[in-house]
Amino acid sequence: MRLFGKQKNKKSYGLDVGNGTIKLVELEHELARQHTVLTRYSVRSTPPHSLANGIVQDPSPLRACLRTLLDEFECRSLPVATVLTGQNLIVRQVEVPCMPAAEFRRVLHWQADSYFGIPAANLAFDFQVVRQLPGNKMQVFLVGSPKQPILDFAELLQEVGFSVKRVDIQPLAALRSLRLSGALADTTFAEATVVLDLGAGTSNLSIFRGDDLQLVRVIGIAGNDFTRAIAQGRNISWEEAEVQKRRFGVLEGTAVYPYLQASWQALLQQVNITLEYYQGENPAAPVSRLLIIGGNSKLPGLVDSLAVSVHELFQRLNLAQPQVAQGNPCSSLPLAAGLDAREQGPILAVAIGLAMGEVMTHVAR
Repeated sequence: MRLFGKQKNKKSYGLDVGNGTIKLVELEHELARQHTVLTRYSVRSTPPHSLANGIVQDPSPLRACLRTLLDEFECRSLPVATVLTGQNLIVRQVEVPCMPAAEFRRVLHWQADSYFGIPAANLAFDFQVVRQLPGNKMQVFLVGSPKQPILDFAELLQEVGFSVKRVDIQPLAALRSLRLSGALADTTFAEATVVLDLGAGTSNLSIFRGDDLQLVRVIGIAGNDFTRAIAQGRNISWEEAEVQKRRFGVLEGTAVYPYLQASWQALLQQVNITLEYYQGENPAAPVSRLLIIGGNSKLPGLVDSLAVSVHELFQRLNLAQPQVAQGNPCSSLPLAAGLDAREQGPILAVAIGLAMGEVMTHVAR
């Protein structure tokens, strides 16, 4: 027990390596006041063609970019929490007979192929018991991914100077960021929150009842599809198309909208299909809010256009219309003096949630 002297503050780091951008954040937790502050962050463009859906394609430029982040933080090594992303991530909700966690882990090992479609020897997996159900059953949340891409990614990070302390999944890190920062109020199991992470390569849609993850869908339509459509339609470079996408977004009546309209409408359709499926399966827990995060979440017109589409769906379903807004942990999270991060909040959400997971570990100790 510490009787005298000042407790040292704890620093935690979250590293979110995406198809479009790489985000690194530092949180400092003041143990004496139980107060967490965002002290540093960096956002870098992911080198082209170096990463695709969580799988390293060209390690050399990716290493160089990651070393630049360490240089910015003025250190040779950092312990980080990082994230599993991409279409290789497998998420399941299952109902099984009640049993101790250790016993279910053995069952999962022997039956991994039936749950994930991948033999246990080639799989990295974990689980969490969500709740007890009637009839001596329990609801379990499963997450798995092919093992080799994870090992390759962890090895690359180790070579650069990042030591991986924990691997999380995007939906849980995103919700943690929004919830613990105060950007999202506590909710009960009787209502649902949707988080849409609109990245470069994929759009990840997650639905929670309270804090329990109910559904995850990786949609293969995202920011790069918009950029590609503009580049091809206007016969311009990728870089110029990206600039125009950031300038005009999905606003109707602009010079770029005719080119990205098909991709944007297809994404809206997939979001609505997922929401309608969820509501059909969970009529007792209506969606009350939809929060948008990620590198393409700030495109002009995006929030309003998504809100119109979702509200039309819920009107057809005779349900109350959910709130649709950006999810910004930096609107509520304390920031270090002089740190300008408010505008970057939706982009940093997952990285902040990763670091917050480490903060919670420090507090538990």
